[in-house]
Amino acid sequence: MRHGREMQNLRQSSGLLTALQLVLRLVLAVGLGVIGWVLIAQVMHRQSPDLEQASVELHKGDTLRARFYLDNYVHTAPTAAATYEEVSGLLSTYGQWSMAEEYLQRGIQACRHVSNTDLAVLHSSLADAYAKTDTAKPQFRAISEASMAQKIDPSSPFVLNTLGYLMVQNDQNLPLARQYLADALRAARKNSDTANEPALLAEIEDSYGWALYKLKDYNGAVDVLTQAADRMSALGSKAEAADVIYYHLGMAYMMAGRAEDARNALNVSLEYNPTSADALSGLSSLKALTAHKPAINQVPAGQKPGDGKAPAAGPAVKAPSLGTKRSIQPGDAPANPATPGA
Repeated sequence: MRHGREMQNLRQSSGLLTALQLVLRLVLAVGLGVIGWVLIAQVMHRQSPDLEQASVELHKGDTLRARFYLDNYVHTAPTAAATYEEVSGLLSTYGQWSMAEEYLQRGIQACRHVSNTDLAVLHSSLADAYAKTDTAKPQFRAISEASMAQKIDPSSPFVLNTLGYLMVQNDQNLPLARQYLADALRAARKNSDTANEPALLAEIEDSYGWALYKLKDYNGAVDVLTQAADRMSALGSKAEAADVIYYHLGMAYMMAGRAEDARNALNVSLEYNPTSADALSGLSSLKALTAHKPAINQVPAGQKPGDGKAPAAGPAVKAPSLGTKRSIQPGDAPANPATPGA
């Protein structure tokens, strides 16, 4: 009897062990499969000879041969949104915005069944390309494309930033643009993916700060743009948009009456991009302003020269509260960041 029970327990234990082994084997197989696919994807991404050769041809200025290799690359995954994003990204690096338009338009047609997130990114990228080729303002075609992206994916920080910044650049409905950009910042800081992308966060902060500048909230613009500049500078050589951010910061400083800070920021912009027409124009404007107002940055606002009185106190204009601690947080933020003049 005892022996029978032992055999029964042994069979049960053996059965459990066998089942456990099967589960472990299944988990191991799935795990190795996932790892294998990740490694394959990394190798394929790292070894894309068509894109590499296209880059060589674009560097030489041979767009015809570059198109040959780009088409070969597209044919490897013609219905994947990432394919067209990579192609357009490469073309934008060489300033080939018309070709980028073409491939993004092809991508939107070929990727109608991808996720809303991926489709919205294609529309946003196309809006950016339109803004580069149609420079005359207002850039309604670019804004319309960005609006379409926002309708497809209304909560994407990337999409909201593209639309909001285009509206700001074209002086179109600035209060609504500010709201879009405040929403983009909130969404970016809540999203773990974008929170780990300092370049994207810096660009959204820059867009929001520039909106504040256009709405004549110069102190608030300085707060936000300073943080964007600090974040972007920390990236070193990867700071692709740093010249624009420092230009915006310099203009905000200038309008806030801080001439020396403005000059420093505009000079940093030129260090990143020595041919920046905007930064050079900003320095010319600053020179003219200081020539007409020699006391700028020396006499605080609200104080008469020589009276020794402290400047008149006024309400501090702060950057909006966006749900997380800011590296620059001089005080409490307004309750409603989407309200102009808060």
